[in-house]
Amino acid sequence: MKNLLNTMVLLFPQYQAGYVPSHIPNGTPDLRQLWQKHEGFFEVPLQATDDSKPETDRGIRFRRILRAQKNAAAALLEKAAPEFVLTTGGDCGASFSSIAYLNKKYDGKIGVIWVDAHADIHAPSTSPSGNYHGMIARHLLGHPEFDQQPELALKDYQLAYLGLRDTEKEEDDFTALHHIPAFRASEIMDDNAPMDVVIDHFKRHGLTHLHLHVDCDVMDEKVFPYVHVPEPNGLGLSRLIEILQYLRSKMPLAGCCLTEYAPQKAGEGMDVMKRLYQEGLGLEFPDA
Repeated sequence: MKNLLNTMVLLFPQYQAGYVPSHIPNGTPDLRQLWQKHEGFFEVPLQATDDSKPETDRGIRFRRILRAQKNAAAALLEKAAPEFVLTTGGDCGASFSSIAYLNKKYDGKIGVIWVDAHADIHAPSTSPSGNYHGMIARHLLGHPEFDQQPELALKDYQLAYLGLRDTEKEEDDFTALHHIPAFRASEIMDDNAPMDVVIDHFKRHGLTHLHLHVDCDVMDEKVFPYVHVPEPNGLGLSRLIEILQYLRSKMPLAGCCLTEYAPQKAGEGMDVMKRLYQEGLGLEFPDA
């Protein structure tokens, strides 16, 4: 890791919050091999899952399994007590425990930038699929439909979006009502002004650190098709790296997530993943 003390690499290969059957497990071995020699490496164990029985409960598919995995991740975080957390290897739902931990650690002073084609801000009652990976942001905000709450919920002003291009009306209405900065992919293709708006917004509210949540589907489907929900008109790799570097130059990082890597075949897209870790997020791989 570059200039980071007390860091944790949390491999969280969860897939049950998204599309099942999933290609996410195909990428897990390569990500494990990439990071497992880091001295702060931890892996969240997955619960046994019958993929043919989603067990929808309270509007969330695989809710019981997801809850157990979130608890396991939270226990690892609390025991290790890191200052910085890289979470990787799973779906967007794997970000919950890390962001909740860091928000408490930094006393509500982190700004979370959701770099994603999707807003992931449904409540269980508005989700068209029941897939938890589309609800994670709303859960972090402490929506009462979730029975398991973050110890310190995010405030509306702690969340911002970059790269959106596939959202539902309920999500757009919520972000507008709560004045959450949200920029479409087309708005950030060639202009850094939206990033300045977000950073200024965070600083006006007294936030001191960033958490970058990066979903691989923010990239264009022709650039990076190794996701479950590829979307057209997304970012190119070079532009995504530029954006992440620019954001890191404006505020210090408390943590980051790189999620939804779902190759059909092992090894596909790993060259891109490595560039995102190193060039985009500023991280160094452990020595072989």
